[in-house]
Amino acid sequence: ETVIDVNMSSHRTPPEHWAVYYGRHLLTIFICGYLLFVADVLGVMLYSNKINRIVLYAAFAMGGVFALIGLYLTFIVGRYNKEWEKTHQNYIYAATGSVVAAGFLWIVAMWPVFHFWTLLLGTAWLFFALSTITIGSGKAKMD
Repeated sequence: ETVIDVNMSSHRTPPEHWAVYYGRHLLTIFICGYLLFVADVLGVMLYSNKINRIVLYAAFAMGGVFALIGLYLTFIVGRYNKEWEKTHQNYIYAATGSVVAAGFLWIVAMWPVFHFWTLLLGTAWLFFALSTITIGSGKAKMD
């Protein structure tokens, strides 16, 4: 008689070594940062007359809302409520909506300069930011 392990608990992958974990994120930061540098995305955002500044500023405002909600949940609510993911779901929805709106507005603002490349550069910004936040948090999952 064959017993099938439904939970797959015996097939768990071993945890990532810390060097692999940080190396992967540092490599992502380097590759995405290089791509953004070569495309001169920051220079275009600062000096180009082709982009829509009002839409770009709206994207920054939505990104600011996302950052403020994240800081509030992490540093204020997270100190006193270890299950803030369950008790403050509306904040998570608001943060998700604001970061999606920020990304969409950034793409709209930058489209006149980069056209279809804006999608790739926006993805590079996203992965650059996520890896930077992950490295900065210092909370590697080493279970």
